[in-house]
Amino acid sequence: MLDGLGAMSQVMNTHELENNLSRFTGSENYYRVMPRLVITDGVQYLVNQANSYWLVSAIYSHLMSNAIYSDFVVARLTVSEKTADLVLDDGNDQVIARQAIEYTGTPLDEVTIYCSYQSRYWVVSLPTEHNHRIPSAR
Repeated sequence: MLDGLGAMSQVMNTHELENNLSRFTGSENYYRVMPRLVITDGVQYLVNQANSYWLVSAIYSHLMSNAIYSDFVVARLTVSEKTADLVLDDGNDQVIARQAIEYTGTPLDEVTIYCSYQSRYWVVSLPTEHNHRIPSAR
């Protein structure tokens, strides 16, 4: 849930976006965006404000296509100029997947997203939202 913020401007600087993302703690809503993947309020806000639905899609493709023997995965996007590296690891820096992104307009230099397998779904959340159980997916 994002405390104290109303409608946001279409254009937001990096500092504002980082500040707003840090204010998400837990999630009141879960959005099913792929058959076995739901995102939290914070991730929904991130992908809307940073125009980054492609990031959720890329993470999902790796979660579904790789042999993952953990119920927890950390996805890190590191941006340099307009290119990026997406790395998924097991939370202990053991790399599961790596993808070079040729172009991104994402305004942040770095994005960390937690992925936890809960029951039938991968729940994708911001680190500040992690450890909240999924009640039901829309």
